[in-house]
Amino acid sequence: MKLNFTILDFKDLTTMQLFLIGKFRQQVFVVEQNCPYQDFDDIDLESKHVILWVDEHFGGYCRIYSYHNIVAHIGRVMITKPFRNKELAYNLMDKAHSYLISEHKNVKWIKISAQNHLTNFYKNLGYYTTSDMYLEDNIPHIEMIRNINRY
Repeated sequence: MKLNFTILDFKDLTTMQLFLIGKFRQQVFVVEQNCPYQDFDDIDLESKHVILWVDEHFGGYCRIYSYHNIVAHIGRVMITKPFRNKELAYNLMDKAHSYLISEHKNVKWIKISAQNHLTNFYKNLGYYTTSDMYLEDNIPHIEMIRNINRY
């Protein structure tokens, strides 16, 4: 299994990359989770878009935003169905963390809004909880944060 990553500003995404991001985000966050909400938002315009390619196939995605001050955000983290349960989400998050460390020296903290059932996954990456459980689009979430230099 060969992994590659693409990290681009919104304006630099190709039409096909944008299509795949929209297709798979809708599949995962709207259809699979039975959660009708406005997936594409203005944050996409200011985000870095991280695409995980697995043997030339769209394997996963996340977006990085608000990285111009000391706190960056990572969101819309997902792995497509054919590539789940292969620990690729760790590779995706490691790539996002590495990008922030190398390209944004001012960033000290990374903040996420994690779906509650993924809390242990994020704890394994060095995040800790900073809120009680709350509902976001009717799905239980928890705010988590980590120091960027955890490793």
